[in-house]
Amino acid sequence: MIVNVTAQLPAFEFEELEIIEDPHRPGLYSYIFNFCDNAFDVEDPKFIIISDLEKKPMQLSGIFHDDKCYGAVEKIRANDPDSIRAELATFQDEHQTDKFEEKIAKQQAEVDRLRQELTTTMAAVYPHHQDYIDATKLKSDELWDARKHLQHLNAQYYEMMHVYHPKDQSQGSVTVRQPSN
Repeated sequence: MIVNVTAQLPAFEFEELEIIEDPHRPGLYSYIFNFCDNAFDVEDPKFIIISDLEKKPMQLSGIFHDDKCYGAVEKIRANDPDSIRAELATFQDEHQTDKFEEKIAKQQAEVDRLRQELTTTMAAVYPHHQDYIDATKLKSDELWDARKHLQHLNAQYYEMMHVYHPKDQSQGSVTVRQPSN
């Protein structure tokens, strides 16, 4: 299966060779593929290996010459091995990062709201000590979950900013060298 990865860089293709499940760790797969460069010399290409569970950045080092394929392997978790694929990392639209920034801001507001509710809950008077413990634990657990989600969003955002940061915005995250005549 050869997949065209971007409209901006039609000369780059991925060829899936094999997906092998780790016999000792169910749900962990070795994704073996070829990166084929059909028109340009490429320096330090960045890829994203994607599954239904995660996205993993990957970068190859060196200059890759046109009209050749290069093999690569990456381990990735997946529920469905058919969902695993590779894509060339390209600079994402500004609205993509803006959406993440909005999600982070909303989640931060939720954390702030829950923190205030926990403070109010802790200051309230309850008829029984167990009622105080139950109410405080409930709010504390909600705040913990919201903070964990905020950490996850921040990690995804910074990973995206790192992976998608282009060396040359017009050509994605690779340096393309024109063939010399």
